[in-house]
Amino acid sequence: TETKPFQCPHCDYAFRDIYKLQRHLSVHTTERTHKCTKCPGSYKSLDALQGHMRRMHQDPFECPCCNKVFLKQRQYSHHLRTHTGEQPYRCDQCDKKYDRVRSLTLHKMKHSGLRPHKCTVCERGFYTSDSLANHVRVHTGEKPFKCEFPGCSRAFGRRTNMWIHSKTHSTVRPFKCWCGKRFKAKQSLRVHEKTHSDARPYVCEKCGKSFKRRNSLYVHSFTHEAGNHECEFCSKVFNRADKVKQH
Repeated sequence: TETKPFQCPHCDYAFRDIYKLQRHLSVHTTERTHKCTKCPGSYKSLDALQGHMRRMHQDPFECPCCNKVFLKQRQYSHHLRTHTGEQPYRCDQCDKKYDRVRSLTLHKMKHSGLRPHKCTVCERGFYTSDSLANHVRVHTGEKPFKCEFPGCSRAFGRRTNMWIHSKTHSTVRPFKCWCGKRFKAKQSLRVHEKTHSDARPYVCEKCGKSFKRRNSLYVHSFTHEAGNHECEFCSKVFNRADKVKQH
């Protein structure tokens, strides 16, 4: 069992090192003493302020090979290796190589077959404590990662989801399509790229009609269901709830 000697005095959370405890303590305070010098934002911790500065106010890093843009220097450096083919981190148990230390560390754990971090609710095992912590929130419903943009009350169970959401408040559009259009999120770029293709990989099993997007197929699937959404004013029946609202 992993030792976590640093106990939060306000809740049951414990941490491996004092730095993580100090970062966690900010969730128990309402004070926002760290203020952004470029916008009205204020934050509970220096970490949060620095993250805000990177996401909202830092000029993006553009790859000279493919024009892909990154908000973080580390991500940019990792991406460059996809062009150079550099994989400096090699597994000492097999021939696999990686461009990141973390990727190598996770790979080596798979050789052992051990998943030392166990969920006490469902007994599912995980390679890292971070993965376990993310999973536990599925059971507890806890959403500790709050959007720090002034006036926004959204909260999330995963830090990554909070970062993705925070981009909706930013004017930076780091994801560029070859046609020149830019997007705030990678998923938005992927959806847009399909407009340049004739591929329709999502096929309806009932009628054979095909679609470019999974969501379009999902919406279409309701056309095959018997009407069961009734208007409370005129008793007209629709096969989709959103059609009732439009009606």
